Amino acid sequence: MEGFTWLRITESQKLSSSHVCVGELVLTDDGNGDADVTFYDGVSDDDPVIFTFKTAKLATNSVIFQPYLVTERGLYIKVGSNVNELLILFSVGTE
Repeated sequence: MEGFTWLRITESQKLSSSHVCVGELVLTDDGNGDADVTFYDGVSDDDPVIFTFKTAKLATNSVIFQPYLVTERGLYIKVGSNVNELLILFSVGTE
């Protein structure tokens, strides 16, 4: 996907404070239990929840968005329990 980049996420963070397109997610657990990551349309966990992405213990879960997942006000990612890493394919300011 031209204009998109991969980023490895291991802790909660603001990915962008402007419009974001997400193409793909890959979530792996740390072996200690089910893992979860919550996505917010904005710059903090006070903004509206888009969804929570989960995977089971000792598993990997992935999703490809077709069409892309598009945020309007930015993207904040809150890393929950038992997350080893989240890989995100995204682009800022494109559709």
